[in-house]
Amino acid sequence: MIELINLRKDYKERILDDINLKLNLGEFITILGPSGSGKTTLLKIIGMLLSKTKGTISINNIDYTKLSEKDIDYIHNKEIGFIYQNYNLIDNLTVLENILLPQEIKGNKDYTKACNLLNKVGLLDKMNENVNNLSGGEKQRVAIARALINNPKIILADEPTGALDSVTSIEIMNLLKSFSKERLIIVVTHNKYLAKMYATRIINLKDGKIIKDEVIKKPKEVKELITISKTKYHLKDILKISIRNLFKNKGRTIATIIAFSIGITSLTLTISLTNGFNKEVIDYERQISKSIPITITSMLSNKDNKNYINTNEITKDTNTTNNLNKEMYEYIKKIDTNLISGVSISSNTNTFLPDIKKEIIPVTDFNSYTISNYLETYYDLIKGNIPTSKEEVLLIVNKDNSINETLYNKLNIIDNNLDNIINKELKLDTINLKITGIIKIKEELYKKLGIDDEGSSIMYTKQLEEYLNNTSTNNFENTLISIYPKDFKSIDEITNYLDNYKDTIPYINESKILEESTNTMLNSITIILLLLSSISLIVSSIMQGIITYINVLERKKEIGILKTLGTSKKEIRKLFNLESILIGFISSTLGITMSNLISIPINKIVYNTTSIINISRLNITNIIAIIILSSILSLLGGLLSSKKASKLDVSDLLI
Repeated sequence: MIELINLRKDYKERILDDINLKLNLGEFITILGPSGSGKTTLLKIIGMLLSKTKGTISINNIDYTKLSEKDIDYIHNKEIGFIYQNYNLIDNLTVLENILLPQEIKGNKDYTKACNLLNKVGLLDKMNENVNNLSGGEKQRVAIARALINNPKIILADEPTGALDSVTSIEIMNLLKSFSKERLIIVVTHNKYLAKMYATRIINLKDGKIIKDEVIKKPKEVKELITISKTKYHLKDILKISIRNLFKNKGRTIATIIAFSIGITSLTLTISLTNGFNKEVIDYERQISKSIPITITSMLSNKDNKNYINTNEITKDTNTTNNLNKEMYEYIKKIDTNLISGVSISSNTNTFLPDIKKEIIPVTDFNSYTISNYLETYYDLIKGNIPTSKEEVLLIVNKDNSINETLYNKLNIIDNNLDNIINKELKLDTINLKITGIIKIKEELYKKLGIDDEGSSIMYTKQLEEYLNNTSTNNFENTLISIYPKDFKSIDEITNYLDNYKDTIPYINESKILEESTNTMLNSITIILLLLSSISLIVSSIMQGIITYINVLERKKEIGILKTLGTSKKEIRKLFNLESILIGFISSTLGITMSNLISIPINKIVYNTTSIINISRLNITNIIAIIILSSILSLLGGLLSSKKASKLDVSDLLI
């Protein structure tokens, strides 16, 4: 079944030389020899834990060198059970968890079989105890039960009684003998008495050579061969082991999580404050955006037929006269009234308004507006009534109820008594106009818009505007149309409507300019803050990587055990990577929680000083992004360690 031909193993000197052996199922073989004779080295080569230097070693007539890593992993898991002098159990696991470890790796735990084995080795009553609480003999019994859990055909025992007293040694050898039927059991020992008592074959080594190969009792021939197949591991099984490892190594896990969560807390708090600050700025921007009109002027256009949204783009080379005509004007007037709060139209229609002294006053000096709900939104009526016909107009006064000197003179107002202005008559061509009301901009808007005063002017009705446009022969030169959005959302719909006209309607969207400049500022601030907080996150990630690396060094024994039980390099990497991801997930959860707790006093302080509610806030998208980011960074921090763990040589890990 296993054959060694001219086997040689060299380190700095020759350890094994010209070894020729045939090993069959049903044999109970002991290998004797002094220290340094090569007994353990030979056992490791037979168990595929160590490579040969020269010669041939085959299993089922298949050369070891022709077996893939997956084949060898399968054989380690299913067909070979290892027992060591120092037991090589995982200290932080219970008796039952240690025994089930070979099955747990491949996700096929058989609790009934494990309990039966525990009963056979006399430890059923201690199945839930930590192995650290057991005696040496009890630990070796656990190691034997673990080696037998997958019913392997080969048991390799390296000095299984070396650390035990004579009575316990006999108990362990009796136990091994009871399991030797139809198995190949190879025991390395110094004890010649035990070898002669239990072995069916004794092999003596000296200076790396076989000096005697004695068959004590010819075993019953077993024709069954070792199976060579492949097993698949399931991610959920590796995940379960990772979770268990984190809970079993609480001290190390807590230290790693705290180290990493510090950076997560810093990043989360920065994002929370940035969110709140951005929302306040955007809300303010949206409040004032509806007060900023989209303006269309007959003097604004460009040679490339491009709609203007930024006045900074306008140059002498691009300026041409906008062909604002009657058809275009009518199209603009059909904008959905649900989108606008008002439209202001100022134009020089070559129509003149004489005052009482028969002086000529151009209509453009009146800064006229079409009256709609825009009036209710932005102005207070302080005297008189709102006009209802084309013959009635409104007077807009300054913040202090005064009138600009130019308008004061042109309207021939005798004094500043507003009562005397109400019902004052004006004449426009054949139309007699009358001032029926006096308005001024709402007080709170002065602060929001950041202006000192709007200036006094005349506002007239839509009926008068239509009358002037219908009776005028002008070509809309020097016309300024200001469209006031009803709210922030309406801005894009209005501009889309203007863009859909058959020809180009050049317009200036000042709110867009404000939005772009504000967004640029906010993005710059956000990037700077995130970069600063990312420094602590990177430092925390490096710390987490260092702790994970130390973790690998501390768990060399565990890694070696897992490899002898058939855990592949890929599974080892998965195990450590999943532990890193779990640490990242838990750290992000802790970091988010800490950030929310810190946000409570921050929000109270900011509210008490500025009346801003919840300046620090997180949304679900932020939370998901932070969890994903921290898990990825944690994984990256542990990649080097997991790779190192997978490449460790098992022969250097277990004594």
